[in-house]
Amino acid sequence: MAAPNAAPNAALQSTWTAVHDETPPGRGCLKVEGEVQTPTPGYKLHLTKANPQGINPQILLLNLHRNAPTGIEPQHVVTERVEFKEDTHVPYQKVQIEPDGVTVDVVNIL
Repeated sequence: MAAPNAAPNAALQSTWTAVHDETPPGRGCLKVEGEVQTPTPGYKLHLTKANPQGINPQILLLNLHRNAPTGIEPQHVVTERVEFKEDTHVPYQKVQIEPDGVTVDVVNIL
């Protein structure tokens, strides 16, 4: 999933991309994708839009939720994918993912 704006975070072992597609004829769509390492298989990851958003309207704030497995899992690190999509024409320049503190530049496709 390498992209020109991939932002690896060595401490958290995550990689993120953000693309805002404004090509006609459809609506604008922002897509944020990540690969996040978890300590065991079975984690459920999802992204939600933070509420409230920050003071800079050009930065989209997202919250990464990690739900640990409830059963017994093998003890080895795995990489899980997570995605956020939103139909929008807001010209975001960056996406910030909390609580990890990762900031990703948005690639705009016009």
